[in-house]
Amino acid sequence: MTNDTLPLDLIVARFPEHRDSLERLYTRSESFRSLCEDVRDCLGAIETWTQSTAEEAPAYREEFAILLQELDEELLGDVKNEGELIDYRIRESEL
Repeated sequence: MTNDTLPLDLIVARFPEHRDSLERLYTRSESFRSLCEDVRDCLGAIETWTQSTAEEAPAYREEFAILLQELDEELLGDVKNEGELIDYRIRESEL
């Protein structure tokens, strides 16, 4: 993986079941795009520290793994909220 990898491609590969929501959010929200870039950068850091033989590498891998989990939770929270907004609009239009 390089820093040139498109963040959306990485996110969709991680959560293919949410492809449609991810694409909509990525298109509509600058903050979501920034979150996706953070995930890409975090994955890159994990890859770098996994290949490192430095003494501190395991500690950094662990820190970035925790950060990745937090970013994933935030990202999936955005997906959940986006889905609720769509459901709300559908319910309103059916009334």
